[in-house]
Amino acid sequence: MKILITNDDGYSAPGLVALAKILHQQHEIFVIAPSNNQSGISQAMSAQHKLQFIKQIQYEYACFSVTGTPSDCVRLGIPILKQKFNFQPQLVISGINNGANQGRDLHYSGTFGGAREAIIQGYPAISISFKHYNLTVEQLMEHCSKYLSLIVNKALEITSLSHVVNVNFTTNMIGIKVCEMEKEIIWQLSSQIETNLAQHVIQRHGFQSYKQGLDFELLVNGYATISNVSASLKCEC
Repeated sequence: MKILITNDDGYSAPGLVALAKILHQQHEIFVIAPSNNQSGISQAMSAQHKLQFIKQIQYEYACFSVTGTPSDCVRLGIPILKQKFNFQPQLVISGINNGANQGRDLHYSGTFGGAREAIIQGYPAISISFKHYNLTVEQLMEHCSKYLSLIVNKALEITSLSHVVNVNFTTNMIGIKVCEMEKEIIWQLSSQIETNLAQHVIQRHGFQSYKQGLDFELLVNGYATISNVSASLKCEC
């Protein structure tokens, strides 16, 4: 299969490198990913900016970095792959994200934004995130090599050109569940106000309880979660 890989953590992020190394063994892949971290950028594009595509020759797979967002990588990268390399992707995978993307996280996720851009451009897409933070390439490959093929094959069963398949998984996975997503907001504004100065930090917070059968609860209990998320801005009048 011909696969385009992007992410929001950057082309050299361990999650993307691990994903590319594994998929490169059985598939024809191209990596087009941001030059630096674009976490939380959602589906933003770099309007009115010149973007640089830079070939990264240090990898065993074809890799280009882009001085833009994940959406830029997909929107501009696909025509370049078709024109310069005769490469027409059959699937776009965005990830593996450093940390889970669940529930309303998806509104802010650059990883999900890259996958959603692929759907808009007419390509099936999967967004993949790993629950645990800051693992090495080697650690991620150890976990991913056990489960990745199984997870991707399950996700491919429900891919379409109208929905992004959003995947989260963890260590010691006990199964895979196709599920709905949590609706609660998990980001809070923390403020410290002093004389003439206010400092604000947006950070994650945990839930005291999880709704059964939704992505948060299932991931906490060791399941990989797969959610089929509409990519359209459907208006019902």
